[in-house]
Amino acid sequence: MTINWKRWMEALRDAVIIAVLTQVGFILELSGIKVAPENNSAVVMFMGILGFTIIGSTTKNKRIEYLPIVALILWLINLFNVAKGWLTFQDWVLSALGIAIWMSLGWALSYIFVRNRPASPSTN
Repeated sequence: MTINWKRWMEALRDAVIIAVLTQVGFILELSGIKVAPENNSAVVMFMGILGFTIIGSTTKNKRIEYLPIVALILWLINLFNVAKGWLTFQDWVLSALGIAIWMSLGWALSYIFVRNRPASPSTN
């Protein structure tokens, strides 16, 4: 079995895009801008779901196989937040559940916007 490095680099790029989107949501939350009436953490959640929806809609890979790879890389990128002291290790471990929910919702929403797309020949 060979590793498809191109696919992993695409997944890394997409995970970074989602990480940036969620950081923008976090900055909005910290700035005090009231986007959601009660809970501004909904902004971060919305940005994560939006990111997975966009990635799921634009990928040429099989979504069901590709988005979990992106979610795993995003989760590992968030280990940076533990290193900076912004998250505890326990919170980081538990964040896998939130990322899985974002991925699932983004995956489902991407099917609303774009139905099945044929896989590119290089991703078999």
